[in-house]
Amino acid sequence: MDQLSGLDASFLHQESGTSSGHVSFLALYDGPSFGPDGPYAAIRALLEQRLDRVPRMRQRLVEIPFDLDLPYWVDDPDFDLDFHLRHVAVPPPGDRGQLAALAGRLIGRRLDRSRPLWELNVIESIEDDEIAILLKTHHAAVEGATGRELLGVLLDTSPDFDPEAAIAEPLGGEPIPDSVELLRRSYTAMATSPQRLVRAQQNALRSVGELFLGFGRTFDVSPFAELRSAIGLADAERAGVRVPPAPSPRAPFNAPTTAHRRIAWRSVPLREIKAVKHSAETTFHDVVVAVCAGGLRRYLLRHDALPAASLVALVPIAVRRENAAAPLASRVSAAVVKIATHEDDPARRLAEVHDALANAHEHQQAIPAAEVIERFEEFSTPAVAAQASRMVASVRVADREHPPFNLAITNVAGPRDPLYTAGGRLKALLPALPVSDGMGLNMNVVSYSDRLDFCLVACRELVPDLEALAEDLVKELEALAARPKSPRKRRPGRLRQSRPLAT
Repeated sequence: MDQLSGLDASFLHQESGTSSGHVSFLALYDGPSFGPDGPYAAIRALLEQRLDRVPRMRQRLVEIPFDLDLPYWVDDPDFDLDFHLRHVAVPPPGDRGQLAALAGRLIGRRLDRSRPLWELNVIESIEDDEIAILLKTHHAAVEGATGRELLGVLLDTSPDFDPEAAIAEPLGGEPIPDSVELLRRSYTAMATSPQRLVRAQQNALRSVGELFLGFGRTFDVSPFAELRSAIGLADAERAGVRVPPAPSPRAPFNAPTTAHRRIAWRSVPLREIKAVKHSAETTFHDVVVAVCAGGLRRYLLRHDALPAASLVALVPIAVRRENAAAPLASRVSAAVVKIATHEDDPARRLAEVHDALANAHEHQQAIPAAEVIERFEEFSTPAVAAQASRMVASVRVADREHPPFNLAITNVAGPRDPLYTAGGRLKALLPALPVSDGMGLNMNVVSYSDRLDFCLVACRELVPDLEALAEDLVKELEALAARPKSPRKRRPGRLRQSRPLAT
């Protein structure tokens, strides 16, 4: 049995009635390319052939009584592929709005902890002969290696796929340990770890309060509250996030959330982003963040809710590590930067975003262009997006009276060559980071082939017109392209190659 790390277990504890601990990916495909048997049959055959490559997809969690210790992963003796693989359809005419509404409902549902923590929905009846796949995986299950393995199961660089190939050997489950065995393991571990003993006492007190007294957060105002806060900050540091002391200005989406979600996306040609980049003598990453900032400004102005001070965003970035052989997850850090939403001129806003990201990259030793990992199989888009999402969750926004940032903006550069799933051609891959109390909006950006996709996820009640915000991004890009073309003055020492998370 494998035991969860403290950080992974914290993602379980952060779940509530209004927030979930999973990260989602919505992938759009060319429907006819799946072949005569259709996408569901092809994808099911693919999973049957390759499930053995990702052991975590066959494992479920076993929790210790009273949360005295961290949970364990065990091979599920009753694994049922049909429980995890769902076949759904949108009603006619199957337009983007109906697909977005369905995806929002699916994203808002928590995963069943009594089963392996993933779910894959095959969605049909979409206009333009498209097929969608919505994949949900829990933060606790997706770390760097598992994310890459999962990508290897679902995505290929070739359309060749044989649905009649031999399926993977059935994996035998293991007996679920009883409470006595779990407690024995826990007390043995606590005997050599004072930190585990303190955590066990805290969890036991909270569990007793919930069970007998009817309140679950009584002990959050005790001395344990300081310990809980300190652990949260330590988790953030381990995940690569440096939390600033000053709070961000409040925006309408920085409020308690409900369990309901919305999702919206827009696609623009890559050449339009590159044209702005070259004319402004800045970087691709700068332009993406500036477009998000300008879209937010338009949206907030329309709602008469634009703060006087700039909004602050968490922007995951690639960083240099001393150990060049370090795994993917250790190469991802994050910067908390002001995105100049107070600036009304698109050109000046882009310049301020450039300077803010330049400071962040210099401070955190960003990887130069020559060292950016370029092989897709080594630096997978879903794995990086999941790692960025884990960073957001590690800061524990819901535990803070006012969040240190207003939203997360994740920019991941995907491959230029086409990708396939069970023979079906991938048209777009849209990561959807979760939202939580205090931060009801996330912006996720992915480039693939010759297009750039903006995917927005929000609390349904806090951002009821998410489609309008998505359209604001397109308008902001048009404004940046139409701005006067004057050369930008760069200060000495600021010449650097700002990069998104991956290439």
